[in-house]
Amino acid sequence: MEAKNNAYGFDYLAEYNIYKKMRKQDAKDDGILYVTEYSDWKARIQKNYEQQKENEDFCHFLVQKKRDIENLKKQVEIISIPLVLLAATAYFEVVPWKEKFSIEEAGIVILAMIFGIAVVVARDIQRWRDQTEFLEDIMQVLGDKEQNKYI
Repeated sequence: MEAKNNAYGFDYLAEYNIYKKMRKQDAKDDGILYVTEYSDWKARIQKNYEQQKENEDFCHFLVQKKRDIENLKKQVEIISIPLVLLAATAYFEVVPWKEKFSIEEAGIVILAMIFGIAVVVARDIQRWRDQTEFLEDIMQVLGDKEQNKYI
């Protein structure tokens, strides 16, 4: 993820962190600008990027960023189940578990591996969902009809 797209003056990472913090109920003061209400965030976005809504390239940048995140999410969802099965099968076949572990112990290890991979994948999918919602909210706030048809 790029830190800043200078061509449009849009600092994606900073804006996303502000948005994320606004949505948290128990946000801590960590030096990131903090707005407590959606209406404050909306006013800030309108003030900082209102002139950009007429810029077709900026609008396309937002739409493409959203598409990229959605595609990445879909790819991970598609590959995660085979990855879990591959890891479990590889462990089951490669490790001489019959000599070191009982079948129950091997099953517990395999379940732990599956659970670990599932937690990592779920965390990433949630992060990508949050980023998609962030982009949708920015598009909605800026009110561009071309962007909103993709939401």
